[in-house]
Amino acid sequence: MKPHRILRRLSIATLLSAAGLAAAQGLERAAWLAGCWALEGAEPGSVEQWTAPAGGTMLGLSRTVKNGRMVAHEFLQIRERGDGRLVYIARPSGQAEAQFPLASSGEGELLFENPAHDFPQRIAYQRRVDGRLLARIEGRRPGGETRSVDFPMRRADCLAEAGAPPPQRAQGEFEVKMTPQSVAGGTPSPDRMLLDKRFFGGPLEGTSQGQMLAHRSAVQGSAGYVAMERFQGSLGGRRGSFVLQHSGTMTRGAPGLAIGIVPDSGTAELAGITGTMGIRIEGGKHFYELDYTLPALKRAGAP
Repeated sequence: MKPHRILRRLSIATLLSAAGLAAAQGLERAAWLAGCWALEGAEPGSVEQWTAPAGGTMLGLSRTVKNGRMVAHEFLQIRERGDGRLVYIARPSGQAEAQFPLASSGEGELLFENPAHDFPQRIAYQRRVDGRLLARIEGRRPGGETRSVDFPMRRADCLAEAGAPPPQRAQGEFEVKMTPQSVAGGTPSPDRMLLDKRFFGGPLEGTSQGQMLAHRSAVQGSAGYVAMERFQGSLGGRRGSFVLQHSGTMTRGAPGLAIGIVPDSGTAELAGITGTMGIRIEGGKHFYELDYTLPALKRAGAP
């Protein structure tokens, strides 16, 4: 099992009680594991799935997805031997098969162990009180270092997990030039501006042009503005464009700002993008934070 997220360390002794086997016998001791489990904090599609017991086996499959691509997979089995003992069989990402006999079990708890294996030597599953699943691998590395890795999971619909794009965040700087537009009579108005921006220093690289309408009230520190701007360039290496919609207010010095990507405004490799943007000004510099989701690119010839 490939590491995904290392949580605070707990010894397997605290996870699984060695009080003996539960009343259930044979493969029924592992039946509660059947179903689909999604790795918490991971991209959609990062799941571990188990079939219900049948024919003396439970079949499993795990997959880890990063940046829209599968980076690891593992074929799994829990098999009942002729003597009624269970064995956990793992074949990770095309590596050699490894077997881990059941060492202990309890209500919602399984511990498999193979001291002769390089790493891990122990594989544990525990169903938590809230219904979540905690899987753990633990053992001693060839150099003598003891290590444990936790995989917290929750029950999920595997088909739904595979379809939702992962949320992402882009951060960087931008420069902005505001040019007053002329109104009737040719007089430039500070309430109507052309926007010209350049984004740099992060995943968002390119330029945007837009227009802003503003109003400053007679009360000090109170104002409002709306704006639309079209970004053109790249985001995380994917090229295209999208439109940002601004709505900002200032109430006696208290700011309020909402900037969002206009639905279905993404083009080319940025088609389908959704998200919101925050901005801040520090030391005379402008910074942005863009939280967004973006569908995976389809390969050539894919339906």
